[in-house]
Amino acid sequence: MKDVVRIDNAVPLMVLEYMRMRLQNEERWSFSYPKGAAFEKKHPKLTIYDGSDIPEAKLLEGMSHIILLSIYNSMVQQNMNLFHPSMLWCGASIKDRHREDNIHTDHEDDIPDDMRVVKLLGILHGEWPEENGGHFEWGGKIHTMTPGTFLCFDPLVHHRATDILVDTKRIALDYTVRSTEPPTDRSRKT
Repeated sequence: MKDVVRIDNAVPLMVLEYMRMRLQNEERWSFSYPKGAAFEKKHPKLTIYDGSDIPEAKLLEGMSHIILLSIYNSMVQQNMNLFHPSMLWCGASIKDRHREDNIHTDHEDDIPDDMRVVKLLGILHGEWPEENGGHFEWGGKIHTMTPGTFLCFDPLVHHRATDILVDTKRIALDYTVRSTEPPTDRSRKT
């Protein structure tokens, strides 16, 4: 994947708002990410699905599957073929103006060489004005985060959230899914 692909109007805003409300009331948030970073550089992240059985996440896991199917359906309707609609991992993150996001890559060492993955990322807000910041930088280019739209991208390319400029916490949902593209040399970094 050579650029970020937008899947516009992928999920109804009411569904995203309901998911955000459920996530805001979760007690399982952790500061495990980014892996290996100092605590001051970490942000709250909630694992919804990782292939294991997380009994307390079953409702969120089911909702995440429905959202993924909605993204997939929108992708197909927009004549794209980017990923298979099966979650390998799903989680939510909270970012705010009090912490600058680190530039990073994902899945350098935890995906088999014969598998190619992409990430899907969307914000869980019915309204998020562009001037709020908190958009998505990938490979040095900034992509605006729009409610209801999900971005599909190669996680091996350096990326981060841009600075959030308001006091509102930005909650995003991200998936790791299998790409429809064949595997490539995983040693590259952009």
